Amino acid sequence: MWIYACNCSCPDDYRLRPLNAATDADLIDTLWPNHHQGSRFLIKRLIEWNANMGVYTADSGELVAWCLR
Repeated sequence: MWIYACNCSCPDDYRLRPLNAATDADLIDTLWPNHHQGSRFLIKRLIEWNANMGVYTADSGELVAWCLR
């Protein structure tokens, strides 16, 4: 498995951290334009098996952006 280092920063109001399949897959699936029967399963697997990142608000922890691989 490859591990990549990322020297990234966000504005103070946001946090960059790995996605969580248990808490983030439903929201991503709901907003994904290619949503279909079985897409939530696909998204959960992408999060669990690959390196993915999300941008969260610092105050509420709300997921506001993401990158799935």
